[in-house]
Amino acid sequence: MKKYIGIVILFFAIGVLICAPAAAKAAALPSWNDYIDYATEITTLSPERIKELMAETKRSTKIPFQQFNMELLQEVYGPKLNLNTIALDAGKIKKNAQKNKILAAAIGQFFNYVAYNNRQSLDNAVLLTNQFGNTPSSLDGYSYWRLLMNAYSELDYGRIEDFKESIYKIWVEEIIPLKREQDIGYDTVNSFSAELGNVCNSVLNLVINKAILSESVKVKDLYPLGGAVEGIFNINAEDDKNDKVYKAVMEHYTGLESDSANIVYSVYFAKALQFSVDAINGGPEISRLGSLKSAVENYNAAREFASTSKGELAALKNEAVLLTSMVANLFNGVIREDREAVKAFVFDSIKDNVRYCLNKYRTVAKVAGPERLDEISKYGVDNPAEYITQLKDIWQATAMLVRFQSDLVKKEGSNTDFLKKRNAEMIGFATYYFSTEGYEDLIPDSAYFETSYNAKLLSEIALDVAMVRNTKKNIRDAVALQAYSLLLNPYGINDLYNFSISYLGKPVGTTSEFMMFLEPIGTGLHDSIKLCVNDDRYVKEQKSIKYLGDYMPVLVSALPQVVGTFTARGAENITREFIITAGVYNALYQEAKKAVDGNPRLIAKNDIKIFSEENGAKHPRETIEEVTSVAIRNNVLQRLDSTNILNPANYSALYEELENSPADRKHIFLKRLYAEQSKLASEPEYAGIRELRKSVRKYCENSH
Repeated sequence: MKKYIGIVILFFAIGVLICAPAAAKAAALPSWNDYIDYATEITTLSPERIKELMAETKRSTKIPFQQFNMELLQEVYGPKLNLNTIALDAGKIKKNAQKNKILAAAIGQFFNYVAYNNRQSLDNAVLLTNQFGNTPSSLDGYSYWRLLMNAYSELDYGRIEDFKESIYKIWVEEIIPLKREQDIGYDTVNSFSAELGNVCNSVLNLVINKAILSESVKVKDLYPLGGAVEGIFNINAEDDKNDKVYKAVMEHYTGLESDSANIVYSVYFAKALQFSVDAINGGPEISRLGSLKSAVENYNAAREFASTSKGELAALKNEAVLLTSMVANLFNGVIREDREAVKAFVFDSIKDNVRYCLNKYRTVAKVAGPERLDEISKYGVDNPAEYITQLKDIWQATAMLVRFQSDLVKKEGSNTDFLKKRNAEMIGFATYYFSTEGYEDLIPDSAYFETSYNAKLLSEIALDVAMVRNTKKNIRDAVALQAYSLLLNPYGINDLYNFSISYLGKPVGTTSEFMMFLEPIGTGLHDSIKLCVNDDRYVKEQKSIKYLGDYMPVLVSALPQVVGTFTARGAENITREFIITAGVYNALYQEAKKAVDGNPRLIAKNDIKIFSEENGAKHPRETIEEVTSVAIRNNVLQRLDSTNILNPANYSALYEELENSPADRKHIFLKRLYAEQSKLASEPEYAGIRELRKSVRKYCENSH
């Protein structure tokens, strides 16, 4: 499974990593006065970082922040203050106090609130800045600080409507005018407009980290702030001054992986992506388990706060891809610390995720026509193409998650019942949409490969059960599921041969039961593949597809004989030997058929007496053992054009391409193949296809 992890990461919508905002000048603040000089920049930081900086400055100056604060206040406040002074009285502010001194005292109180969550300090800061009056922006920063501190207070006291109004005022009355001043060239060192980038990031920090992520208020009440956040972000983006935190948030504010301009959703979604990266990649100071739990928690929050199905599906899909990556890490031995705890949490999360994904798909997927158009109108997408893409993505992500988890469970040899139920559920889900008209464009191309995998796994489980119980039902289930897997994905011929070696080598394995399902589909596969060859969507794959069609009747019909012959010889790679043999046989078959039809004669004197003037081209099962003769085969290989013989090594590579890339063009072939088989299945001579599908559906209905 190591090769899988690459496709998981490619499929994963990991954008810009989100982390605590940082400020360059704030890296070192040797003086308490720096907190006033760089105040707008410091307000972009997290409370934890501000607290760390204060501790560093205290060590450097030997002066506690409270003493510095008292000195600032004393310059503007009448009565003598001491460290126990708490609430300020507006009437006792010095009448002749300078505005810049009042602002400095307010900022000191504000940082005391931010770092230590001291509400009284915030009340003091508001009281001081309210001395500036309610006048619109004078572009000197005083009205901005008044609005900012009032916004913090309104949020802290739960006055949400006032808080939202203050945020919009900061945007419209402060940030937009500052941007205008900056655009006309007034952003000098001494102009407050030079602080525009920090002002924007400070407000975004307040809304995103303080208001939304802290959940100190009813978060859904904050949905209307999206417009202000987007406007502030866009102003900052013109000069590329946005912190990467907010870039990550806004990447998921609109677009396919968003909840259509829901700021609360995009904050939690971006946070989930951050924790997803940490959980997958790990690191010296990163707890994979803690990051994993936080990622899932934030995906669940995004889904809870989503107002559209579009948002729900995006969160579910990305959670599925995270869980798939974690399973791959478990499989590959990447996770060592807390491995069992990580695995337990991953498996519990997968159970919920798969259920939610499939149920949401069932709810949202509608047949093409008026019903679908009605769904799209309330779905939250801008056009039908987005709706189709998202439904394909959620199916594909869920199928890959189930495949990866099944591989891990198989490797560790546990919980067969779980494997049976989960994979039967996926087949039941898929076959409904495969067989119902109107859903074709909502089915991902890779769904047929994934369903083939589900069937292959179930066939192995059924064979193991047959070994214990030795009942005809279990035997037939095992063969039917393997035949169904091949019908969906003829590139899975290796799986068929591995199964047949296991099956025919066991006491329960009989040729008659084996061929009951397999033989009827040989011709169906040949004829349906032939109908799919000439398709411009997979031009480069046409040759390998043609070979599959040509070889299929031989490969299927002669399987028991070849398994027996090469097993007896002790061949190391039966699949390789048989594919070459089938190629030889097929070439001879075509030559003999031409010879018999055109001018009856022996087409070779020594090596192919099996094709005689009297017998014509015999049925493959009668002649294959003779063709497997080493002498005959080598003689023919020298005489025939080797390009007509399918290379087993290349063939295995083709299968791996399907397995590793959901975007591989051969998936398009498999989707069309199913459609062509469905057309043929209505005709009597292809009843085997119809009966096989029915048998597998019944098995899956009884298994989950």
